[in-house]
Amino acid sequence: MPFILPYHSKTQLPINSTQRFSLKRKILGLLIIFAFLTPLNSAIAEEIDSRYTMIESKNGIIRLDKKTGSMSNCKKSTSGWACRPIKETKDADKQTGQGDKPNNNDELFSELQKANEALEKENQILKQKIANLELGIIEEPTKKKLKLPTDEEVDEAITYMEKMIRKFGGAMKRLREKHPDLPGTEL
Repeated sequence: MPFILPYHSKTQLPINSTQRFSLKRKILGLLIIFAFLTPLNSAIAEEIDSRYTMIESKNGIIRLDKKTGSMSNCKKSTSGWACRPIKETKDADKQTGQGDKPNNNDELFSELQKANEALEKENQILKQKIANLELGIIEEPTKKKLKLPTDEEVDEAITYMEKMIRKFGGAMKRLREKHPDLPGTEL
């Protein structure tokens, strides 16, 4: 392929139509490759840019590194922004005085172990209930069944209601006798 000088130079080499067509195809191919690489390049740049998440706090800005999981506290100083790593939980416990307990981790572990055992027991009970329901076995409900009153209890309630109605009727009769001129119906 002959060397082609730019058009603004005084010397031009002759190019025939076949060479010109080949040159157009090469330029078109380069443009297509560039078009495909541009989104890829921006995706790589976006991945690099989104590595950190910034969260505003009252002590500055907390920076979370999504790749490593480390956190840093960033503050603006006279020389610019400075980020210092945030210490792990164990170190923070020592600073607050909670790390002074000799068996702090052992106590936490035993509490978590007890909670885990309780959840496992509850899980087994629920699995058994589901298996019984699938087999059609109906367990007795834990609630008490409604107890119907006996005949004696019903008679007692009716007697009480009769006494109440008689007393109410007597009170109405006395009111009628005191005020005979008021309209109303006879009892």
